[in-house]
Amino acid sequence: MVGLLNITWFNYLFSSNFCSGKFVFKQRYKPYIKTTPDLKSFMFKKEAAKGMLEQARIASPITVNLDVEDMMGNGGYSGINGMQTTLSISWLLEGDIIESKVGVANVKLDEYVLDKEIKALDVAAETAKIFITILSQKEQLILAKLARNNAKDVLHEISIRVKAGKLNVIDELRAKADLSKKELECRRSQS
Repeated sequence: MVGLLNITWFNYLFSSNFCSGKFVFKQRYKPYIKTTPDLKSFMFKKEAAKGMLEQARIASPITVNLDVEDMMGNGGYSGINGMQTTLSISWLLEGDIIESKVGVANVKLDEYVLDKEIKALDVAAETAKIFITILSQKEQLILAKLARNNAKDVLHEISIRVKAGKLNVIDELRAKADLSKKELECRRSQS
């Protein structure tokens, strides 16, 4: 999928504006970042983490337990005198648990945000690397065309001197071979 993405990206990135020399990397890069499928998934992960955070903040309902033991008593402790009661309220004890759940959910949320930033930087670095490679290839093509044009000029000058008898035919053949070599380099740079 990365190969297909890169082809699509480069068709968009290096459209006619690039060829005309009006290309600005930043202008083309920003829309791509917003539509990258790898980064879109982080949006859903972030929403899930927000949901977990919201869920962690919700306390369980207040539970009050009243246990009464030995209400009637036995033996010497008969009647209400021997009664033992236990009262527990679970909601009061959950404060630390809720805080720790909220803390974990906040860490997860921060983790997704940082993961998205890391992925965006990775995409930017890879795109910049490929952008620089293509710019380099464009410059190599310009240099190859310049070298080919210079070889044509040299061949023309040598041909004039050979006709005038000032140079040997071998020099003209060397210039033709050099021109052929430069034309091959130019074609290689174009593909």
